[in-house]
Amino acid sequence: KDSRFDGLITNWLSFLGAWTLQATWVVLTQLPVLLLNNRDDTSPLGALDTVAFVLWLSGFAIEFSADLQKFTFRCDPENKDRFITSGVWAWSRHPNYFGEICMWSAMALAASAAANQPDGRLHWAWVSPFFTAFLLLKISGVPMVEKAGLEKWGSDPTYLHYIKETSCVVPSFRTKSEMKMIN
Repeated sequence: KDSRFDGLITNWLSFLGAWTLQATWVVLTQLPVLLLNNRDDTSPLGALDTVAFVLWLSGFAIEFSADLQKFTFRCDPENKDRFITSGVWAWSRHPNYFGEICMWSAMALAASAAANQPDGRLHWAWVSPFFTAFLLLKISGVPMVEKAGLEKWGSDPTYLHYIKETSCVVPSFRTKSEMKMIN
């Protein structure tokens, strides 16, 4: 069950709006794939394709690790009503979102690498990661999760320290305090 829809289900117009937004997200997110599959690509693979492949694999590994670690954490009864700060979650409060953005950026990069057409239509693929990042960082991802976390653990000093010292999305091996000391 996705509790984000609880308040929307009672109003059909709000619910329709949420589903329309999701449908738009799906189309815009898959834009690199749609654009690439809509043409014959006879160009050989190049350096940008390699970078895109490595970026996609890295994003997938981070997102998969984050999801698996969180699933494992939640399956342990001792972790009931606790928040995860281990594994990739020690480097970022939202490593799964970082991995997702990396994967769609890699797809857009692959489309751009194949954009040897004079009209450059494949560069429209960059709408996908920008739209995904916008939604995850400003609309439905980070803001909703952070608000829920503060409501649940906002009085816990350990959680407040985690929020203060851990990068929001981009993984960092240093705390925010350590970064300030360097600068």
